Amino acid sequence: MSAIHKNQPPVPKRQNVPLAGGSNSCSEHTDDSTVSHPPRSSSGSERGVSPSPCVESASGPSSGRPTPTKEHRSHSAHNLHHAPPGIRASSPRHPSNDISVQNHPPALTPITKPPRKLFTRPATLPPKCQHEEERHIQAYRDMMAASIAKTEKQRKLQEQYRYQREQRTLELTRQWKKIDLTDFPKRRNEKFIRDLVFEGIPPNIRGKVWPLAVGNTLHITPQLYEIYKDRAIQARTKEEGESLGREGSVGLIPVDLHRTFPWLNIFQVGGPYYDFLREVLEAFVCYRPDIGYVQGMSFVAAVFLLYLDPFEAFLCLANVLNQPFFLTFYRMEAGEIQTLLGVLSALLEEHVPAVHAHFQKHGVALDVFALDWILTIYSKSLPLDLTSRIWDNFFWGGDAKYLFRVALGILTLLQKELLENEFEGCVMLMGKLPRDLNGDKLFQIISGIKISKKRWDSLLQFEMRTASIAASDAKI
Repeated sequence: MSAIHKNQPPVPKRQNVPLAGGSNSCSEHTDDSTVSHPPRSSSGSERGVSPSPCVESASGPSSGRPTPTKEHRSHSAHNLHHAPPGIRASSPRHPSNDISVQNHPPALTPITKPPRKLFTRPATLPPKCQHEEERHIQAYRDMMAASIAKTEKQRKLQEQYRYQREQRTLELTRQWKKIDLTDFPKRRNEKFIRDLVFEGIPPNIRGKVWPLAVGNTLHITPQLYEIYKDRAIQARTKEEGESLGREGSVGLIPVDLHRTFPWLNIFQVGGPYYDFLREVLEAFVCYRPDIGYVQGMSFVAAVFLLYLDPFEAFLCLANVLNQPFFLTFYRMEAGEIQTLLGVLSALLEEHVPAVHAHFQKHGVALDVFALDWILTIYSKSLPLDLTSRIWDNFFWGGDAKYLFRVALGILTLLQKELLENEFEGCVMLMGKLPRDLNGDKLFQIISGIKISKKRWDSLLQFEMRTASIAASDAKI
């Protein structure tokens, strides 16, 4: 019920009088001592109604969403992957002038009495009796207490997991520092080294290990990188017809950079890594005009830049994307992509049959989310710490089978949530994976998924024959 000030004329019963500004919510500064309320009759008796307070927490009125602090990154990426996603803040607005504030409940904080409009019936219905009203108030308090307890439990579990990971990272760092990296490539197949990589390379060690793990089969030199940087500057001013291959796609790069990890605020215009990311991507486009720039490539280059200098990031980017598996996706070779997705679908049916049947029932095609996972090597959908750990194992001897095992591991871990959703919910969940995924559990699942070379080759041949028959039928 809206509050009415004394200096306003009395309002007859059942007459709706809008307040100034067209809002029915009361002002934050309304004083109960200056408010009068018309009586309301019920079953021949008069019953007074207390003023309806503004919807706010016990600590005070809401003043908009909190503004997170911006993180300014140095070249070291030691603490970067622990940073939670930021939220763009808006200026504080008055609840009575902001419909988004009116229609959304406040933060879940303990309160002694819920907002009256949450349990008071409309004026067109009979009022509640005192017993019913007290019962509903207690139910509301119990619901809020359970929600707060659940949130607090989740927070403590996340803090405990984070603390354990930090302690494990410190121990791994001490072990990695004992290894002579000059002799590292020869020892990469030792069980001790493989176990260390599986646990995840410490962030301050990745800058030294990743270039060694990726290798340089393309024999890229710093001089070559400078040559293609200069060529990229020239390509910016060329017309589309004057460019070689897809060199003209350098013009698309600035359009895409602001979407690259926007919550980090380092790859956007004016950010410390904006120029580095643009240079690496433009140099790669001129180095590989047969590929050009493909949306999603900026995420891969950005992750490399978090741990490496621009030249090493370019070297790793060029060598990783030179693998036939990635060339298939980045060149958008539709036939081969469908073959590989057919293999993934067959593997999903073998390892997670419930999710496969659920996707078939609701028409969820794998290419809706799997293409994005592969093109960005999971960097766009997963938290940075999990992404980096996946890259550790992928660079250390992984191949297409490993990336498919990661996909199967994610679908297995989220099986319960997927089965509870239909098409829209599944697509949204796969497009933006939960930020609180348990990394240790995910990697345990991945290590338990085995795909033999014989089985892989068999599935590939089957899907290729199926595609060939389908193409022949289409011609007829």
